[in-house]
Amino acid sequence: MNKETYLKNVEILKKWAYAYYVEDNPIATDEEYDKLYHEVLEYETLNSDEVAEDSPTKRVG
Repeated sequence: MNKETYLKNVEILKKWAYAYYVEDNPIATDEEYDKLYHEVLEYETLNSDEVAEDSPTKRVG
């Protein structure tokens, strides 16, 4: 994954989380969310200097 794809995936995760937690209307399955979340987390682990400030992986809770 490159940085551009990573940033797009962060935005997708944020959109999915908002739909799930705020709107109570999931637009992705738990499996889809978890898969993309772990891909983002892997990118961040390998590129710790490029972690987006608003990445869902930084959220507590």
